[in-house]
Amino acid sequence: MGTWADCSGCAGTGWAGEESPEIFCATCGGAGLLEHSAGTPVSENATAQVARHVARLTELLGVAA
Repeated sequence: MGTWADCSGCAGTGWAGEESPEIFCATCGGAGLLEHSAGTPVSENATAQVARHVARLTELLGVAA
């Protein structure tokens, strides 16, 4: 299992660029995150974004922390 980092295509925003006809980033599909090799640093933004996703899913599923 790899670790996560900001998408290299959208810098973690999830949005396509102004010049693109698409709404969401084509690289990450709008997630703003990409899996990458372990051992490379993970940005603070990516760490916080993963924590928010986990918290949201935990709440939706009713899983005790």
